[in-house]
Amino acid sequence: MTMKPLISVIIPVYNTEQYVEQCVNSVACQMDDQVECIIVDDGSTDGSVPLCKRIREEHPELSITLIHQENQGLSGARNTGMKAVSGTYLMFLDSDDMLVDGAIECLKGHVQDNPDVELFMYDALVKNETSDPYPDNEYDRSSKVPHKVLSGLEFFSDWYMGKMTVSSCLCLYKTSFLKSNQFEFTLGKLHEDNAFSFKTTLLAREVLYIPQKLYVRRVRDNSITTIKVDHRHYDGICSAYEECMDFIEKNTPGGANSTVKYYNALCRYLSFGIDIIIGKCHQSNGDISFAQKTLNRMMGYMIDSPETITYSGLFTTEKCLKLFKQEGVELSRRNIDNTKMVLGCRDESEFEDRIALEMQRKREDIALQLPLCDANLNIGIYGMGVHTSQLIEECSKHKEIEANIFFVDSNRYSGEVGILDKKIFNVKEIPVDTDYVIISSWVHHNEMLLNLMKYAGEKVKIIDLYENEKAPLYGY
Repeated sequence: MTMKPLISVIIPVYNTEQYVEQCVNSVACQMDDQVECIIVDDGSTDGSVPLCKRIREEHPELSITLIHQENQGLSGARNTGMKAVSGTYLMFLDSDDMLVDGAIECLKGHVQDNPDVELFMYDALVKNETSDPYPDNEYDRSSKVPHKVLSGLEFFSDWYMGKMTVSSCLCLYKTSFLKSNQFEFTLGKLHEDNAFSFKTTLLAREVLYIPQKLYVRRVRDNSITTIKVDHRHYDGICSAYEECMDFIEKNTPGGANSTVKYYNALCRYLSFGIDIIIGKCHQSNGDISFAQKTLNRMMGYMIDSPETITYSGLFTTEKCLKLFKQEGVELSRRNIDNTKMVLGCRDESEFEDRIALEMQRKREDIALQLPLCDANLNIGIYGMGVHTSQLIEECSKHKEIEANIFFVDSNRYSGEVGILDKKIFNVKEIPVDTDYVIISSWVHHNEMLLNLMKYAGEKVKIIDLYENEKAPLYGY
């Protein structure tokens, strides 16, 4: 009786003869009877297929399947692979990329230790073969995401602060999870990963981030990610966000348990998406009117709900209204009417001023809640940038700061002197008599929170200004 494989590796192949041999071999050298490899030839016209056949013939002991189909694009090839797998888990590998040595063995260990996790995430090394610079840490989330089991809703609501890494190739999925939810990639569109990653993350009951680089992402000329942006990218990114919104309306993540944190993260996600769509429009010399319906639908999520009164809702609404005006995007009649209703404005022109006023009130409320006027407390402020300067300035307007404050830094040595002539302590050496540490950074929030969880543990209470908010309070 043939044993069911534990992991299936799906490799879509289309005209990558220069790279595919290295790609498939990076899997073959790690395979045993617990691993199968599904290669989907998406109508290649170069020498890719003979190379794949040769590798299969050289390793008759391995379960390597080669499927041929007429060209359907990357999405179609991935979908075909998903239908053909028999493994308990599956992963995707682009045919110009590679797996790191030992990647599969590492994943096996995590799977065995966490049998209920439906989605494992990991990072990638960057192999830049272009003449243009490319950030080495583009696919490194180790300083931004905790290594612990979370629900998909928690992962998105608690840890999404800005750019979301959207690559299905950096995930190991439980096959039953994908099939029971009928997840597929949308055919004929670029940016297919945006919607797929968003939906799978939010619906996963358990997610685990593995802080290791198990994948090698090759950055090369004339690939999907580096070719000149044209109307297909513009159309594809609009379609991806439309698909995300369709999903939100049909599948409220968490149902009645959805939180304000989720709403705030969603505002941030859609706000970032508006930036991306307008950017793609400029890069492709496209017509912004093509995206007006999508942009207004995204905007609607920020101003359609009573939760808009949250700081994050206000911030993203204000930001996007300014961007709409700057780019000549017409606000829909429904959105205009809702901007009047949400804050009780008499007309559209009053709305932006009202938003600015409400946001200032929110900042004042936060400043008043901080225990900085208690002379009996020792309080560390983690961060020494513009954000912290503006936070202290806001607090000083309302009350005298009498607490014994000092500053916490990730890189500076303990004993140095910071702003206000106050001492600095390295995050690894926070004094034992510290009562609170305030996280005072939007940009470095996740890194700071992880550092405090690692080095301070339960020794001090953390005041996290961004526990619920997903928009910068100061320094923007």
